[in-house]
Amino acid sequence: MTELDKIDRVLKFIINCEQPPKRNATEITKELDFNLSTKETIEILDKLTKDNYVIREIQDDDIAYYFSSFEGRLFLKEGGYSSRYTNQRRKSISIATMTVTNAVIIIILTFLNYRATDKANHNKEEVAKLNSTIQHLTKSKDSLINIIYKDTTRKH
Repeated sequence: MTELDKIDRVLKFIINCEQPPKRNATEITKELDFNLSTKETIEILDKLTKDNYVIREIQDDDIAYYFSSFEGRLFLKEGGYSSRYTNQRRKSISIATMTVTNAVIIIILTFLNYRATDKANHNKEEVAKLNSTIQHLTKSKDSLINIIYKDTTRKH
């Protein structure tokens, strides 16, 4: 049995106490349907009191008595500590998964951007070569036209 199961079961026991509704730590330890030391019971009761799920009341005999709070009833109805821990664990895993996924997406997009930039630079080089070739052909064409023109205008 996990620590979370123990604390949930102690809370459930205290909530179900009807007659009398208040118990001290020794009584709770004896009446539980599972083995728990008085020390563990007191630690669990302190935790439940701190979280406002159990109310501690010191009687005239200087003994602390415990009884349930309405918040404790609602908390247990929502699944108690075990459920809260499981939900927190799921959220942590979900956040970690989203973080890794986002990192992978950023790396992929960065790589694709690099490839696109590299391709664009390569295309610029190709365009520059084509422009140079066109200019060279234009000059050659002009020269050829001039030669043809001279040749045709020449009188034989």
